[in-house]
Amino acid sequence: MSTDDLHRLRADLDTMQQALGVGVLPFGWTDVWLTLGLVPTAALTALWVAFGPPEYLALGIAPFIAWATFVTLGPRSALYRPAGQVPLPREVWFGRIAALAFALGLLGLVLWEKSFGLPYRAVRGAGFILAGILSIPLAASSPARRYYLGILALAPMGALLPLCATRAQDILAASAGAAGAGLLAAGIMAWQLRHQERP
Repeated sequence: MSTDDLHRLRADLDTMQQALGVGVLPFGWTDVWLTLGLVPTAALTALWVAFGPPEYLALGIAPFIAWATFVTLGPRSALYRPAGQVPLPREVWFGRIAALAFALGLLGLVLWEKSFGLPYRAVRGAGFILAGILSIPLAASSPARRYYLGILALAPMGALLPLCATRAQDILAASAGAAGAGLLAAGIMAWQLRHQERP
C-alpha cells in the first residue's frame, strides 16, 4: 500500500470518526481561549472590588455576566463549531444540560437556604465543595469530558467562603475560584487538543 493510499485511508477514518462522534473532542482552540477568559474576567472583578466604590460593589460581577453572555450567545461561542468540523450533538447537549443543571441546583440551594434562614456562606460553600467533588466522576465518564475537572477548583473556594467576613471578600473568593476553574479547564483542553493533533 502506497503512502498516498495510507493518507486517504487515514482521512476516510477521520471522517467516519467525526460522523460517529468517536475519537473527536467536542471543543477546539476557540473554546480553550474562551474558557481561559475567566482569568482576566476574575482579575477585573477583583480590581473593581479592591478599588471601586463600596456602594457599587455588586457591579463587580458585571465582567462575569459579560463573559457568560459572550460564551453563550457570541458569534465565536462554544455553541458554534469551527468551519469544517462535524459537531458532536450528544456531547454539546450534555454540556448544555450539565451547565443548566448546575445553575438550577445552585438556585435551588440559595432558595432553600433563604427559606430556612441558614448562614449563606456555609451553605453555598458546601454546595461548591460538593460540585467540585462531583466533577471527578463526571470527568472520568468520557475523555471528551475531562475538562470538567476544572470545576474541582471551586472546592477550595467553597471551603474558604465560610471564613469570609464581608461581601467584598465573598466576591474575591468567588473570583479566585472562577479563575482557577478556567485555568484548570483550559489547561486540560489544551493538553487534549495537542495530544490529538500529534501524528
